[in-house]
Amino acid sequence: MELKFLNYFTQKPKLLISFLVFFVFVIFTLQRMWMLPQTISFAWDQERDAQIVEKILTQFSLPLIGPRVVGDNGFYLGPYFYYLLAPFYLISSHHPKAMIYFIAFTTTTFFVLSFITFQKLYGQKVTLLFLAIWSFLPATVTQDRISWNPILIPLMFSCLIFTLDRLKNSKKYFIILGLILGLIFHIHFQGLFYLVFTLIYLISKNNKSVIHILWILFGFILTSLPLIVFDLRHQGINLNLFINFFTNSENSAKSISAFLPVWSNFINLIIGINSTAVSIIFWSLLLIFGYINRQKPYIFSFTLLLFITPIAFMIYGKRPSEYYFNYLLPIIILYLSIFITQLKIPYYLIIPLYFLFSFNSFKSIRPSPTSLFYKNDIVQKAKEILQDKPVYISYDTPLGQNNGFDYLIKYYKINRSTNPSDPGVQFIIPKKENLPTSGDISLFIPKQF
Repeated sequence: MELKFLNYFTQKPKLLISFLVFFVFVIFTLQRMWMLPQTISFAWDQERDAQIVEKILTQFSLPLIGPRVVGDNGFYLGPYFYYLLAPFYLISSHHPKAMIYFIAFTTTTFFVLSFITFQKLYGQKVTLLFLAIWSFLPATVTQDRISWNPILIPLMFSCLIFTLDRLKNSKKYFIILGLILGLIFHIHFQGLFYLVFTLIYLISKNNKSVIHILWILFGFILTSLPLIVFDLRHQGINLNLFINFFTNSENSAKSISAFLPVWSNFINLIIGINSTAVSIIFWSLLLIFGYINRQKPYIFSFTLLLFITPIAFMIYGKRPSEYYFNYLLPIIILYLSIFITQLKIPYYLIIPLYFLFSFNSFKSIRPSPTSLFYKNDIVQKAKEILQDKPVYISYDTPLGQNNGFDYLIKYYKINRSTNPSDPGVQFIIPKKENLPTSGDISLFIPKQF
């Protein structure tokens, strides 16, 4: 028996769907935007992005390379993440609160595009469950509240499926598909798995024409033009880095099981159990479910991608980060949504559970005492006190926690001196008593100020 207050809506299905979509969207938005300024990180990645975007906007200097894969030993991806950030920094007058606008736009677009795409392929119930689970799941909420490259992977997934579903037997469509795949790859290296998925899908749909694959590769290569220009100017340095990444002898110390602890951590964010055995069982169940439902659109190709994933990471042989599995999140949540729909669980059970999971996820959102909000606040306080007087700035922080201050100091036009004999100002983490403080950050200023 369904909840009585839904009886009116069930007589008018369109009204019910509109109500549920709006309700899920509200929960989805709250989980991503609640206290975001107080929780969002403005650390190494974000300060690097801000500095590069600042050059784009002030010096009209378009970078030809983007972030580096796996630190100092990796190769460079394309610069498209910086290009995507630039409009938001322009709107915010170059202030890093642009990250908040960027997250709001990215996550909202993902919600709308996913609804449009999956509703057509899997129906309204599966789509609503997909978005409902996505709205509260710790794995998705956490990644959707950070301004960094991986946040775009789910949106790119929905964009890819949207494009594939409308693909026509025309050169321009395959070139567009290649451009999308290239953009995903240059957003983050894990996008390479979506290229594998796409080739599997096209072959399974009997699109075996070599010319189609060539047009896709042509579009994919077009997205690498900035890197090609960069290499032409720098004696092929990035190409050499790319080759060395896969062939260098330093990569010989490998372990086929190196990814398993990380896989367990990743699965823990989905099902709340951190166990290698459970994570392997969960992966096996996904494969079985995919095989049973292989006739549904895209499921066969998704399942092959799931099968290939551990093989790829065994070959890689090194410990990845948890977010390297983010490309699987939309697939796993889609499988869960289809499975729950097949169980035909009534409303009066689903709705209370949704409230419970959402509330628990919402409670976990806590201010970070070194977030953008507090870094911005303490630098503003420094500007108010120092005015335009020249000062020598230093940091007393744990390793890496000084990131973000340099950009804000420049943004607020604090007169930063390079002369150590000038009065010294210090930003301190953790905070100290009897000093101006914001969050867990204190500010030491000489008595003459």
